[in-house]
Parts: sequence; C-alpha cells; structure tokens
Amino acid sequence: MTRTRLVLLLGACGAMGLVLAACPQTPPPGNVQLGEYIVDATRQDGGTCHLGTSDTQGDSFNFWARLGADADGGTAYLTVAQPPTAVAQQPRRGTIHDGTLLFTNEQTQNIQTCGCLVNVTETIALTPLAGAADGGTAGSDGGTSDGGTSAADGGTDAGTPSGPIPGIPPTADLTHVVGTIGYHLVSGGACAATDGGVLADGGTSGCNLPCDFGYDLSGKRQ
Repeated sequence: MTRTRLVLLLGACGAMGLVLAACPQTPPPGNVQLGEYIVDATRQDGGTCHLGTSDTQGDSFNFWARLGADADGGTAYLTVAQPPTAVAQQPRRGTIHDGTLLFTNEQTQNIQTCGCLVNVTETIALTPLAGAADGGTAGSDGGTSDGGTSAADGGTDAGTPSGPIPGIPPTADLTHVVGTIGYHLVSGGACAATDGGVLADGGTSGCNLPCDFGYDLSGKRQ
C-alpha cells in the first residue's frame, strides 16, 4: 500500500531556501497578484483524528504560497510548493469571503493507520494583511483562528484602505498572511478500528473515522 501523508497534498519547486528562484516565474492566474509567502503551519490542539505520524507531517511544517485573484473579487488562485520534492502544483481555484481566500480539495487516499481508502476534504483559508505581523495590525493575533473565514474582526487596520479586491489591502501594502488548514476524513471502505501504533506524544494511534484535525498558518511576504 502506498504511504501518503495528508498535509497539503503537494510537491515543491526547490529546497525552501531556493524556492522563489527555482519556481516558474510566470504570473499565476488572476489579474491581481497578491504576493508570494513562506508560510509556517502549527498543529492545532483539539483535533479528533488519532492518525500515526506516517500519515501526517507532525506538529509543524512550512510551504511556499503564491496568491492571485480576479479583479471582480469572485475567484482566488493559490500555487503551493513544499520541500523537499521541488515541484510546484498547478494553481488551485478558490473563492473570496470578507477578505479571506478559501480553497477546498477533495481526494481519496490510502491511509496507513487505517489500512484502507479514506475520503479526505482539505480546506485552506488565507487572509492577506498589511502592517507588522508582530502586532502592527489588529488582525495579527490570528484573525482566522476561528476557522479562517473571518477578517471582519479587524484583519487590517481600520485606517488601511481596501485594494482592488474588497476586504483586502492594496497589493503593495501586503506584508503577511494568517489562516488555517483543516482536514475532514471519512471512511471510503472497510477500515480497521485501530492499528495499535504509537503516536509521537506516546498515545495510541487509531482509525477513528470520521475525524478532523487542522493547522494554524502564519506567513511573511517574500
């Protein structure tokens, strides 16, 4: 059985230090470019999945992201890459809600912990912000920690004007992104109750489907 890690379902286009130079430089889809970012992901507390470490990327990882959008604000675009495999994905299409870019991907994957096919729904939410990521904007405390869909809690300074995309500051002012990745897993076949494996924290892994887990995201513009 092929061993597949869930997180981001992506490749990369170079070692992280070389990603921006190695990736194709043609603009992504969309006539408004929202910048390139190195994004850090940190596992959220409270997830209900008990997958073994072979099926996830652990407590943290990082990836490169390039964001774009259509000027009418109706469609967002995300190109992602992650070390060490060095191949960029094809751009993903998503939507924009209150200044947050939302991307959903559904796939069926072999999950080693379960020993079966599992239907995986991945939702990525990214909110581009202006100002200092250490507190210089009202939303830098993680304005998308509620699931990544709300920028209305102050994702940008009240004095920061909106750019060509409603709810998002002008492209030249963007400095960082915050957001989330969420995963929802549902059995796609006969899955074992548990494999008796051991998690990194000493707990026992198991195939407790359906289940959910996620990561908080924070990234700086390059």
